[in-house]
Amino acid sequence: KDSNPAKEEHLFDSHGNQILTSYSNWNYNKWINYAKDESVYDGNNKLLSTVSYYLISLANTWDYFEKHEYTYDNNNHVVLDIASVWDKPTNTWIVKFRYELTYDNNGNEISRVFYKWAENTKDLTLSSKTEYVYNNQ
Repeated sequence: KDSNPAKEEHLFDSHGNQILTSYSNWNYNKWINYAKDESVYDGNNKLLSTVSYYLISLANTWDYFEKHEYTYDNNNHVVLDIASVWDKPTNTWIVKFRYELTYDNNGNEISRVFYKWAENTKDLTLSSKTEYVYNNQ
């Protein structure tokens, strides 16, 4: 038996986009929130960003944890995915990884370049590049 069940709740906007996910654990005979994700969409219902928060329980305030930001091409394909973490001492977002994606005329992903944060250089460095080839059958 799970002695500490968890609950995940979702809130959607009028277009069916998931704008909030909240996470709770059952403690002291009640549900206790511990994290949430808030998402923002553009006028075409494309996901622009998701920010994750965690609850500082003693202060009962939410603090940033991480953020994902997305950029699209004219065909609604994600061409850029950036993930950042909140750096509390500097009150800034620090990019931890970045994906750059390209597509062919049929909408197939043809390359994915991955950059990740290098602590020693304090910069994004190329980690990998993947190229895809499709048969025309």
